[in-house]
Amino acid sequence: STFFMSVPPSVFGETCYRAGVFIILGIFTFGMIYGMHALLVKALHIDKDLANCITMILLILTVQCMPQGLARVEAFFWYCSAANYVLMYSQGLIFLGLLISAVQDEKKGKKLYDLVMATIMGFFIGGANYMTSLSVAILCALLVLTVILCKCGKITLWKTESDAVRSAKQKWFTLLSIPAVSMLI
Repeated sequence: STFFMSVPPSVFGETCYRAGVFIILGIFTFGMIYGMHALLVKALHIDKDLANCITMILLILTVQCMPQGLARVEAFFWYCSAANYVLMYSQGLIFLGLLISAVQDEKKGKKLYDLVMATIMGFFIGGANYMTSLSVAILCALLVLTVILCKCGKITLWKTESDAVRSAKQKWFTLLSIPAVSMLI
C-alpha cells in the first residue's frame, strides 16, 4: 500500500489528482464485482442476474451509507488514504475471488492462472494496512487449517460429488494453501 500511496495521480500534474477518485471507485467496483461473482455464482451457484443485482445493491449501500464527512472524504477523495484502505480492501476481495475461482473453475489452465495470481496478490496483501491484512490473514489461517483437517481425514468436503470430481476439487483445494501461506508470510 505504501507503493500506491507514493504514486498519486498528482505526480503527473495537479489537474490529474481528481482522476484518483475514479481510479479508486473503479478498482473498488471491480473488486466487489469480482469477489461477489466468485462467491455467489461460482461457489454458491446462484443465477448470474440475481448475483449481479445483489452485488450492485451491496456496492451502492457500501458507498452511499458511509458517514458523510471525514470517512467518505478519506475513502475516496484523499488519495493516500484511499490507496491505503479502499484499494487494499478491493485487492483483498479480488484475492478471495481468485481463491474461490481456483477451486470452482472448470479449465485447468484457468485454475492455474487463478492460483498463481492469488499467490502473487497474497504476498502484497500481507503488506497492506492492518485491517485488510489481518482479516484476510484470519481467513487464510482458517483455510490452511481446513486443508490440514482434510488431509488428516477429519473432515470431508464435497460429499455430494462423484469420487473423481471430489478428488479433483480436493487436489485444487489443497493447492490453495500456497497462496494462503504466501499471504501469511
